[in-house]
Amino acid sequence: MRGRTKKKAEVNVLSFLDVLINTIGALVAIILSFALISVKNAVVAIEVKGTPPDKEPIYICCYYDNIVIHPEKTSVSFEEIDQQDSPYITLVKDMSDEPIEHNYLVFAIYPDGIRTFEKARFVAVESDIEIGYEPMDAGWELKILTDRDRL
Repeated sequence: MRGRTKKKAEVNVLSFLDVLINTIGALVAIILSFALISVKNAVVAIEVKGTPPDKEPIYICCYYDNIVIHPEKTSVSFEEIDQQDSPYITLVKDMSDEPIEHNYLVFAIYPDGIRTFEKARFVAVESDIEIGYEPMDAGWELKILTDRDRL
């Protein structure tokens, strides 16, 4: 007579894994939504690293109809950028009178400010001034870090 074989108990973990995967997916969706909300209204702090200590960057934000020269926050309209009495032309002339290696322009270009950047860049390049640029998102605000801010 053959003995009865005991049936081993089997545990089905598929339902547990389904619940775990759904929970992880919901948490990822929540984290991504918070990340997208915080990036929309971000304050972007630009700190140029790797430049020699004798170079001084001058930051210019390029918007659709004007540029803003930092840290004074001087606004120059699109039409005034290449006019002889504009603050931007005065800045470019002052920079071209100094040795080129001491100053350079860093343009923060917003999505609608490309034509403004091109006009301002043309003026700077014609005066042999070094430039750099940083693309900016439409909702970002530029904050220039000073030595006091870094402490």
